[in-house]
Amino acid sequence: MSVRVFVRGIEIEAVIGAYDEERTAPRRVVGTLEYTYDASRAAETDSLGAAIDYGAVAECVRRAVIDSEARLLEVAAARAARRVLSVFRGVESVVVELEKPAAMPGAASAAVRWSESRTASED
Repeated sequence: MSVRVFVRGIEIEAVIGAYDEERTAPRRVVGTLEYTYDASRAAETDSLGAAIDYGAVAECVRRAVIDSEARLLEVAAARAARRVLSVFRGVESVVVELEKPAAMPGAASAAVRWSESRTASED
């Protein structure tokens, strides 16, 4: 039984941006995480040990974005998604959305959504 898990509003302070003035100090980035995994055992046992802990996955995303020091949101999101698949072997697919509030004049924010799935050879 596959389940889809969401974590919204992940607060991240990271150096991210294409322009020099964006790289002088960490900026606020807000993340959304979505991932799927087979939750059959978790549903049967009601045990966190049988589940993929969404807090741990969210922290993995947060840390990956901080570590990336990317110029582009696309790069930070891709690195975060790939790290989730690397660290959490049971995750089947992951979507990482990163939003940079006040990224440009005249818009509330700029955002990207990056999707990655495990290939059959990775199982």
